[in-house]
Amino acid sequence: MVWEWLDKKYALLYSYDYPHLTEADILGSWKKTAPYNRFDVSMIASDRRKKNNFFIGLMPTLSSWEIAAYLGYGCWNDCPCAEFHIGVQRYWHTLYDTEVVALLFDTMIMRINKSVEDKDTALNFAKDLMVYCNDVILQGYQKLRTLASALINSTYCWFWWD
Repeated sequence: MVWEWLDKKYALLYSYDYPHLTEADILGSWKKTAPYNRFDVSMIASDRRKKNNFFIGLMPTLSSWEIAAYLGYGCWNDCPCAEFHIGVQRYWHTLYDTEVVALLFDTMIMRINKSVEDKDTALNFAKDLMVYCNDVILQGYQKLRTLASALINSTYCWFWWD
């Protein structure tokens, strides 16, 4: 199951991917962080898109978690392969009613339709997000509890793979 894989991968992060870090290093402390409730594609567009030219693609599916399959999205650098995107996004859709709303060459924005309202749920979701895209921590929020705090009552989350 997806959650078992996510849990195993999270446990391996400290022994394999980040042996110089402990879980306490990444957890950090709870501090109030503003939820991410703004969606603007131009915020995630690269410098190559300064002309604000965007393309909209329609996929023959009602489930946004299937989009990666149609595009063959992923399998470069730290970006997971399409089948992993599908499994994780379907899992999150069942828990948080999430949906992919923007997918660029290295960036994804996901809407969270079922609000995360408590710290335990937010921390578990934050751990999943870190396993899915570690840059959300390493080049973003820096600490898991900071990300978890931001997830409480957020309507969007973003991912960036380089």
